[in-house]
Amino acid sequence: MISREIETKFLLQCLGLTKNEEININEITEKDWIQIGRRIFQHKIAPLVYQNFSQNKKLSQIPEVLAHDLRLEYFQCSLNNTRIYYELSEILKSAKENNIPMIVLKGAVLAGLVYPSYALRPMEDMDLLIKPEDIRKANDMLVQLGWRCKVRDGLLEMINQQGYDIGYVKGDILLDLHTAIRELPSSDYWGNSQRKNIASLNMQILSYEDMLMHLCLHIYRHLQTIILLGGLSIIELIKLYDIVLLLRKFRDEINWDYIIRTGKDNNSEDGLYTILNVVDRDLGEHIPNDVLKELKIDGADLPINNILYSDCKISKLVIFLISNKLTKHFAMTMALHNAFPEKYTTFWFIKFVFGSLFPNKEYMVKRYNIKHPSFFGFYYPYRLITAIWMFLKAIPSYIQVYRRSMERHISEN
Repeated sequence: MISREIETKFLLQCLGLTKNEEININEITEKDWIQIGRRIFQHKIAPLVYQNFSQNKKLSQIPEVLAHDLRLEYFQCSLNNTRIYYELSEILKSAKENNIPMIVLKGAVLAGLVYPSYALRPMEDMDLLIKPEDIRKANDMLVQLGWRCKVRDGLLEMINQQGYDIGYVKGDILLDLHTAIRELPSSDYWGNSQRKNIASLNMQILSYEDMLMHLCLHIYRHLQTIILLGGLSIIELIKLYDIVLLLRKFRDEINWDYIIRTGKDNNSEDGLYTILNVVDRDLGEHIPNDVLKELKIDGADLPINNILYSDCKISKLVIFLISNKLTKHFAMTMALHNAFPEKYTTFWFIKFVFGSLFPNKEYMVKRYNIKHPSFFGFYYPYRLITAIWMFLKAIPSYIQVYRRSMERHISEN
């Protein structure tokens, strides 16, 4: 079976990113093509590979079944993206009529901004950013346009306050509504935003600097999660290719000093360095040396295969702590702390955790139905021991449920 290094090298060659000697396509075996074909679709690069092979007249050199699947995926992507842009046009029109400021994020921007054709960049959903105070107006607008909110109406404001995205669905199209960019807590992305005509739509988008940082840190956040969970998923190559094309098209307009300064303000130098270093070293898109030097604080010099795939062994304890319902209370507050550190400080988080573990007398008396309130202090050890026992009892079932859900997610992708 083809090695992972050769496989990745060939995938980069399919995208025109090979820096060294190319792999002879005629030397790839039928068995290897099965593995490579699976990876092409996993990394969401099938339309790009189809276009490149067609332009270079190499379609006849690959298995007929794979060539057929690539062609089908190319046209399916074109059709799907056309539908998404139509729905986006309706949303943007209604948002303007309802005076709801809105920034379009990620795929719906990149497909029409940096790719030669929007048929080349698969989109699984739409990502839209609004201001927190507009959440109710935006929700009512989307519902009126036929979108179904995945959150119960009464919980909308609470979910918004906790910094979570809100999902919508219309047919088979998904939409994520954001009220903040958690990767850029200290950036004035609203003030830096710009208007562009993309895919015949006039839309508000992030500045190129904020867009670049958002893409890098979004990958890095997913990478951290994958490593934490023991390599149960992959980082799609298309996400790194987004960065390559953004740099190719707007390199001369990017203010690197702003990126360095914002990275330090957000304490995100490690994430920016890790991803930009891979782009520079493995994908051939040059990043100024002084930029990498300024950002390299704790950033890792990870090879591209360590970015795309993680071979870490799964930590059952970590899976339990993340998946167990008892920890969601703390996970949500940690998300607030990470998204808005200037408001939800470390001191606030420590105070919150301490208050949750050791609540006041009134709560303890009511929670444990204490008949003699003066004895409430003796119930704190009981509270902690009970919680630990519940954790231990739940470990096997939560690990099993979580592993099944992750395996199902991988098979679907």
